[in-house]
Amino acid sequence: KTAALNGFQIDVQLNIMSFLSPQDLCRLGSTSCYWRAAVQDPLLWRYFLLRDLPSWTSVDWKSLPDEEIFNKAFSEVSDNALYDYMAVYKRSCPQGRRSLKSSRPRYGAVTSFLQSLVTQAEPRFAMFGPGLEELDNSLVQRMMTCPEILLVAGLPHRQMHGIGSGVSFQFNNNQKFNVVTLYSTTSVERRRAREEQAVAVNKMFYQENSTAGNQQAMHYSVIAQVRKVCEVVDGFIYVANAEA
Repeated sequence: KTAALNGFQIDVQLNIMSFLSPQDLCRLGSTSCYWRAAVQDPLLWRYFLLRDLPSWTSVDWKSLPDEEIFNKAFSEVSDNALYDYMAVYKRSCPQGRRSLKSSRPRYGAVTSFLQSLVTQAEPRFAMFGPGLEELDNSLVQRMMTCPEILLVAGLPHRQMHGIGSGVSFQFNNNQKFNVVTLYSTTSVERRRAREEQAVAVNKMFYQENSTAGNQQAMHYSVIAQVRKVCEVVDGFIYVANAEA
């Protein structure tokens, strides 16, 4: 009876704490040793993580939780300890990431000043996708002839073998950025495919065959030029539909 009663009390306590915000729980945990242990319950923070993660406006590759922690049963342990969902939540939530960025050491201001003296290269983006292939008129040409949307800042001198240098644009806050366009085929092949309503072979990849046991396995790899682009760009623009 005592064990059952204690279990009931713990369930009630967790139920009540689930109505508090994660920020309130962290403040509550700083009041005493008892509450510090109580608010660190992994079941509670797993609930918060599953509840709040879809509503976060931003995540990054460093803080995004590993999907394996959601697929594993809660009873599974690692190194004889339950998973620390509280630490994952605090590291992943936007508020936690902002506090980490703001808590810079004293020399952070000096570092920022020195970085400001160094000319930063404009960010580069690789643009690709079926929305580019399906247009009769080039999307890049339309972007270059619409100064009310984007101003053309020029064509950089740097070249990427087999790809080119892309086009630099200037946004309304004077921020410059470079767009490199990756087409899957030549313009002639794209035009022919549109006229014949056929699917052109994507030349950004090449096919590799291998034998696994008695079965033939087939997979695709990115060509060397595109792989080089992926190594040097700062981001990707996927064009799904650009007709409007």
